[in-house]
Amino acid sequence: MILIEKCPVCLSNKIKFSFKNKDRITNVKGEFNLWNCSKCNAYFINPTLSKIELFDFYPNIYYSFSKYDKTNIVRKFELWYLKNIMTRKDTINYHFTKIINPILTSTKVIKKRYIPFIKEGKLLDIGCGSGDFIDKMKYMGMIVEGVDPFAKKDSLNNVKIHCVELEKAHLKNKDFDVITLNHVLEHTQNPHVIFSKVKRILKDKGIFVIGVPNSNSIFSKIFKEYWIHWDTPRHVIMHNINTLNYLAKIHGFKIISTRFVSDTKVINNAILNILKEKKRLSFLKNIIMSDVIAMLLWPFYKSINLIFRSGDHLEIIMTKNIKGES
Repeated sequence: MILIEKCPVCLSNKIKFSFKNKDRITNVKGEFNLWNCSKCNAYFINPTLSKIELFDFYPNIYYSFSKYDKTNIVRKFELWYLKNIMTRKDTINYHFTKIINPILTSTKVIKKRYIPFIKEGKLLDIGCGSGDFIDKMKYMGMIVEGVDPFAKKDSLNNVKIHCVELEKAHLKNKDFDVITLNHVLEHTQNPHVIFSKVKRILKDKGIFVIGVPNSNSIFSKIFKEYWIHWDTPRHVIMHNINTLNYLAKIHGFKIISTRFVSDTKVINNAILNILKEKKRLSFLKNIIMSDVIAMLLWPFYKSINLIFRSGDHLEIIMTKNIKGES
């Protein structure tokens, strides 16, 4: 373990201990200190774990490695909807999807994740996990590749997977139209390395899409260490709008869109974590985590996003800040 003396994002030395936490998802033993930077408000594990130490906290049961069933009826509908509805650009379809998408995402028929579709464009998904997303983007008509050091094999359905960390992957300069980094940056000990590499391999007019848990969300403050998205110690740095604004500016990116999304089961998971600690689960677990309760709470989560712009997930779309552009 290595003690950090400066913020790993903005390099400020105005950092202090915030609270202790533990692994509440895979239940690997250990307790970890989270520190906070008063300048950019990043939270980070300190002392930080080495890459070898972190490896033990990524068992096969971790959610990003879960397999998906391509023969599932819901999955087949999602693929059809993405290819035949989401890729259309006409006005009627635009208004239709504005109405129907929230219903489909709240019922988990389609994922909340932004779809950066460019017909026959080239996409790189950093931290591709089981390959669910890149498989969908390939089905929609994009040329796709993935990068993930924890990937089990170097190809998935004839899609190339680089089974190494991004900085070690052999990728051409200015080769990708779209690069996605969905819930990966928080697992990265040095975000500056990621941004530097992305800037090099992204085309000048390419799109860089980042999704992270929002450490400034209302529920992270209400539930504190029980908030599910701390995901200690795998989330080594927790980001917010300030940290991403800083990284974008330092590395020459321009933010063109910001979106907050709430997890429809974040309250359920927090209550479950509290009950686990008090050893009072039994029959309550299935009730608390039911889709019915999540659906009932959906309007409340939606209002949090609209009114406070403080959802549990933050999604930002960037482009390169080309010289001569304002």
